[in-house]
Amino acid sequence: MKWTRNLVRIYDQKLKQKEDLFLLKSLNPKEKRLYEANLTHDSERLLAKELYNGSPSHQSYQSLKKSLSDKLLDAISLSQIGHPLQKQKSKLYRKLTAFYILESLGFRKLFIPLARKIFSQLLRNHMFYEAAGIGRFLSNHYAVYESDQKQAKRYNQEVLKCIDTYKKEVDIEWTYTQVQCLFLEKNFHECADQIKDFGDNHYPYVIQTGSVRMYAFYYLIRYAESVARHDLKGRESVCKEALEFLNSLSFNQVNMKSVFMFHLINTFLEQNELAKAELIIHTFLDESDHRSQLYYRYRELLFRVQLYQSKVEEVNQSFDYLKKNIRKMETVFSKDRLLIYEIYVDILNNRKSNFRKIHYNLNRVKQDKKGLHIPLLVGQAVQSAIYNPDKFIDRLDSLRQYTYRHLSEDEHERTRNFIKLLSQTGNNSEIDTSVLGNKKDQISNVSLEMINYKKLIEFVQLKYSSNLRKA
Repeated sequence: MKWTRNLVRIYDQKLKQKEDLFLLKSLNPKEKRLYEANLTHDSERLLAKELYNGSPSHQSYQSLKKSLSDKLLDAISLSQIGHPLQKQKSKLYRKLTAFYILESLGFRKLFIPLARKIFSQLLRNHMFYEAAGIGRFLSNHYAVYESDQKQAKRYNQEVLKCIDTYKKEVDIEWTYTQVQCLFLEKNFHECADQIKDFGDNHYPYVIQTGSVRMYAFYYLIRYAESVARHDLKGRESVCKEALEFLNSLSFNQVNMKSVFMFHLINTFLEQNELAKAELIIHTFLDESDHRSQLYYRYRELLFRVQLYQSKVEEVNQSFDYLKKNIRKMETVFSKDRLLIYEIYVDILNNRKSNFRKIHYNLNRVKQDKKGLHIPLLVGQAVQSAIYNPDKFIDRLDSLRQYTYRHLSEDEHERTRNFIKLLSQTGNNSEIDTSVLGNKKDQISNVSLEMINYKKLIEFVQLKYSSNLRKA
């Protein structure tokens, strides 16, 4: 039932349009009951018993699921949501579907004129794979049915060019996939020259084809090279060059632009240029569809900037939004991140977190070596120092051991130094925050530093000392 349930929920939450209730009206009573059950976590076993007095494997129940799924897929094909480019592509895909249906039925008088109309539209949108499929019908039609060899050869040449471009798109995408795999390795920062070679090898074909997808993957490879070299200025330059190219296009590649805007924001954040980052975030939010996942991701980035700076009022407002709209992000990882954020929101608001609930709901964090588990352990240690000093030493020991095993790289020096400062909590001597280093404070969407470490350690020391005085 999982696939059907996801299909129902995504349709109901993101694709259903209030003005179009055709699907819901077309459902028979049992299909409607199944639709509703998928929205309310009803037991599949009890539902099958209710509808057919059988088990979920009952043939009639399986047929019902298939019938509902087919109607949902038909409804999705008519969806009119998304930004302008998504809507434009959806319209083209509907025309393509109509073309192939008409072709399979043999209605040449209809499918050939339709093919001529959409072929040029596909090329303008750099949909080369789809254009090749349509173009081969046109070249055959002109050669065989209209005896127009000139037109037939023209379309055939276009088809071969589309196939060649598509093959090069597949090649560079596969190369970027290998780069992503390298990123997961401990020695990623030793792979900069290898990644540079990847980009150099593909560059002539990027220029030759002019494909938007080729350019996008090329810039992503160059960005990865800069990351491997710890070159923040190089990252900034690549993102700006990519955005300049994308802005020069005749059609608005919103999704691709958002990727490089996202990377550019993170780069500014890691250079402590928070004002520049916030400007880009607010600009994107003002121009974006509030219902999109991208909008949520940028609201999350804005929250991280606010949290890092300990802006309590703004943090509370942004966190309320993230909690209310978490359904826009379907991944477990997003929900886990929200649980970690809650710990730090509680710290700013002088609240003790319910760690029993947080641990119960976490799924992936304990398996994560360099992402969310350190902020979890740091948050626990900080709150222990403030609210439960008897457990502070145990929490601190767990944090030290985990850090020793998993955060040995130079890039985590600031976090290691923060933990050394945290171990001095309760000492009579004043804590020297200069041990955090002379580097600029860094923050990014994947950073371990949720609240500026300097502010956080000062806050802990103040609260801890205050508790001792009260005692």
